[in-house]
Amino acid sequence: MIINISWIYSKSVKYSKKGVLYLKSIIQTIYNAVVNYSVGEVIMLHRVDYRCKNMLPCMAELTISPTTLENFIKDNLATRNFISVSELVACINREKCRTDKKFLCFTMDDGYKDIYIYAYPIFKKYNVPFCIFITTDFINNDRAFNWPYIIEQIVLQHDRIELSDGRIFNSITLAEKEQTFRTLKSILQNISYQTFRNDVEQLFEKYLPFEDDENLHLSWDEIREMVASGLCTIGGHTINHSSLAHILKEEMKEEIKGCKDVLESSLNQEINCFAYPFGSVSDVNSLVMDVTKECGYQISFISHGGSIRRNDKNLFSVKRIMLQEDGIA
Repeated sequence: MIINISWIYSKSVKYSKKGVLYLKSIIQTIYNAVVNYSVGEVIMLHRVDYRCKNMLPCMAELTISPTTLENFIKDNLATRNFISVSELVACINREKCRTDKKFLCFTMDDGYKDIYIYAYPIFKKYNVPFCIFITTDFINNDRAFNWPYIIEQIVLQHDRIELSDGRIFNSITLAEKEQTFRTLKSILQNISYQTFRNDVEQLFEKYLPFEDDENLHLSWDEIREMVASGLCTIGGHTINHSSLAHILKEEMKEEIKGCKDVLESSLNQEINCFAYPFGSVSDVNSLVMDVTKECGYQISFISHGGSIRRNDKNLFSVKRIMLQEDGIA
């Protein structure tokens, strides 16, 4: 069946504005179904664990149980092709892609240890490839600094947050704690890369020394073991987990390329993929994408957008869907 999209659209202008919008939606639906159909999804995960204690709801929703992960894989074994990031690049470039089924590609952000403890055995059991995007300052043992976790713990443990610059935030109810955490995170996203750690410590000096769980993150040996399995791809996720659109271009380069350099020297392999921290429309812009490409990556991922469609071609804005306890979000 041949659909003359131009003819349908030209006829639609004769109708009211409401009618035009309605016809446009119909045309888009037909186009997506017939031409630009879904070919698969990239799944985004952060943590796989049985415990969600000592977490704010906005952070707990980033955690799924091992049972949820395993059930999701089992439910899709017969109907999906599980592919690696390198296979995904080939699919988007239309170089080589299995087309008998839609694909699923698993990605996991930040580098939490529960990936090794709980997720890795499941991926091995079903021979499913996966990618971990590493924030290098989260896992370097001599300078681990997972600032979102640190700030979350401060907010959970105190009913009143006082910053050194005089700003005060009430943090009594759970709703207040959530709002305070989001506000503090927004403040820290605008701090310069070069002075980030010192500035955070100065701003929260009342709460030093910071509480950071040394068993929260992967070790280099655990990462190497997973890579050696042939199932695990490692990608970059900056040095400090910075919101890249909120810092200067030179700082972007240091965050993006610096992370790549650390990973390549530590793992003795080339790192070609990257995920933007936070990854929302306010965290990623065209400059961020250009700098990522300049730094030598082949593909990079945002944190939203839905399914990958047949005509998606931008390798530096690859869409993902988050898997949560109650399903895909």
